[in-house]
Amino acid sequence: MDTFLQAALKHRDFSPPMPSKGLPPHHWKTTICVAGLQFDEVTAPFVLDGPINRNAFETYMEKVPIPEIKPGVVVVTDNLSSHKRTAVSAMIAAAGQACFSCA
Repeated sequence: MDTFLQAALKHRDFSPPMPSKGLPPHHWKTTICVAGLQFDEVTAPFVLDGPINRNAFETYMEKVPIPEIKPGVVVVTDNLSSHKRTAVSAMIAAAGQACFSCA
């Protein structure tokens, strides 16, 4: 039996030993990728450094997909709180697109 396995069974610690040097103490960076999915392509890609919030999503909608998507297209959003804003629905409707929410 291998030494690590013996120690793990003896001490009931099944996780591998963690290195103590060279790793930052849990400083995570969030990167968000938002895009429109169509049946044949990905449209309006946008990468945001940090979490998405209401202001970031409204700016994205105003600057990227609304001018790019043709009138008459159906836009489906999920249940993220920034997707449910009336300002977002109004922007979509003003551009001549239909908006449906999944939630």
